[in-house]
Amino acid sequence: IWVLDAILDLFTVPGKTIMGALFTDLAAGKIYFRLVVLTSFTVFGFVISGLMGKRREAEEALRNSEQRYRTIIESMADGYYEISLSGKFIFCNDALSRMLGRSKEKVIGLNSREIMNRSNWRKLFTIFREVYESGQPDRISDLALQRQDGQPLYIEVSMALIKQLDGRAVGFR
Repeated sequence: IWVLDAILDLFTVPGKTIMGALFTDLAAGKIYFRLVVLTSFTVFGFVISGLMGKRREAEEALRNSEQRYRTIIESMADGYYEISLSGKFIFCNDALSRMLGRSKEKVIGLNSREIMNRSNWRKLFTIFREVYESGQPDRISDLALQRQDGQPLYIEVSMALIKQLDGRAVGFR
């Protein structure tokens, strides 16, 4: 706030308007200085205002895009998952949680080993390793998972590497 007060002090004289203070009772050098400062702040204000408007538009577009994809993932009948490199579910949609017979809260944090037998886990781990090393998506058919009620669930799994912006792998989807 003290910065704003200091700026306003440049332009105000008690009992006069800002324009009156700019052009009366001052040497030409002070008038010129005050006009340069006023113009600079005006231009700077317009630039900042424009940038903030563009940022708000970009943030709104991002929110709309996120909502659109969230709606698609949550409303599709196919199961969707994201698994960390250590094999823990970090996200799943409602369809996958229904298929597994578990709530989303119980699926998230669950290690994928806990819902399959050892031979299926080895088969899945081999594919995960190949996807990790090659960076190319792959799929596995007839993978048997175990539902919460103990019944087998045979699925086809597609997987792709999830990467951060810096290219670092963080999981699979």
